[in-house]
Amino acid sequence: MVKKSLNIKKLILLFAIALFLSISTLSPASATDLKISNLNNKKLMVNSPQEYESYLIQKANNSNSEEKNAIINALYKYKSLTKDKQEKFIEIINNKELMRDVFKALGDSEKETFLGGDIVADNSIDKLLDKRDYTISSSSIELTTATYKRWVEVFGITVFETTSWVKYEHDNYSILSIVGYDHVVSRNLLAPAWSYSWSGKTAWIFGDKAYSTADLTMIDLGIPIQTVQVGVWGDIYNNAG
Repeated sequence: MVKKSLNIKKLILLFAIALFLSISTLSPASATDLKISNLNNKKLMVNSPQEYESYLIQKANNSNSEEKNAIINALYKYKSLTKDKQEKFIEIINNKELMRDVFKALGDSEKETFLGGDIVADNSIDKLLDKRDYTISSSSIELTTATYKRWVEVFGITVFETTSWVKYEHDNYSILSIVGYDHVVSRNLLAPAWSYSWSGKTAWIFGDKAYSTADLTMIDLGIPIQTVQVGVWGDIYNNAG
């Protein structure tokens, strides 16, 4: 009976979020739009749970369907936090010194936690994509994409995520060529004061591995705060890291 009650509450909350999204989409001059506009015109920061919720709604309205679903899910999780945690969440994403250390951890291979586990910086192999065999001059060739993700969670909500990938050909003996590579920010639900830039995107072959790295610089109100190197590799055995 308790589980059924929780499911009903979740459905009601999701319906309310969907209603807010539809209203803000149909009303260009809504309070949400005005609030976001004021934030952008002032200091690009969110200072209350209400402002953060409005920011997420506006962001969802300007996103494609897949990204919108992820934002709505994050909004649901945020609204499900206690009031104290909602307010602490805002303090965390506005804390430049703390977030500098968190972003630095994105470049590390080990999982790191901050504030007793309230913040988590983690990473993992996503999956090997586009792996297929084909024949060229009687030789078996594999085309493989190695993908690696890094992310930051605050109270279990993914607020920032990067995705790195490298696509390469091999014949089970050596890497034949690198077909493509890139590094992107695949999730950004930080306060709008935060921005980022990429530099030094490169890829190379060494031994039985194909590598790709890039430098990510996090920027707060136009001021570079922290630069970290992210990367990915894949080998002839279709392993990745």
